[in-house]
Amino acid sequence: MEVKLKDSKDVALITSKPWILWNPSSSSLITPKSVLTFRLKTFERYKNKKVFAEITTQGIITMETLTKETIQVGTVDYTIHDTYGNPVMEYLKRVGKPVEQACYFENGGYSILPDPKGSFFFFFFFLDFFFFFFFFFFFFFFFFF
Repeated sequence: MEVKLKDSKDVALITSKPWILWNPSSSSLITPKSVLTFRLKTFERYKNKKVFAEITTQGIITMETLTKETIQVGTVDYTIHDTYGNPVMEYLKRVGKPVEQACYFENGGYSILPDPKGSFFFFFFFLDFFFFFFFFFFFFFFFFF
């Protein structure tokens, strides 16, 4: 997820989150107009249909500096028991946008793999070609040698 910090209120809000562990050396880099990228993995264990027994969300937070260098500014480490949802992911869905997601075309795109019907035809054509030469050489050597 990608979060753009518009003003100092957004910076104060995100730095106050207890589930974010900030790197001490990079805390001064987080300013308004910064863009933070969250790369997280979530493990969910269900208690029943509506309640989670445990949710664990972990990952890293990176940002791009003015020199186009990507640095890690913090980590996310959050575990909660007996809950109805994941507060970390809900917050990021509200204030951020997904990155590196699949992009679907309106017309469905096209396949870069060969057509299965065409490959089936090619297989039988190649098999026919192979048997033709096999019998040709077999009879050629049988009659002439």
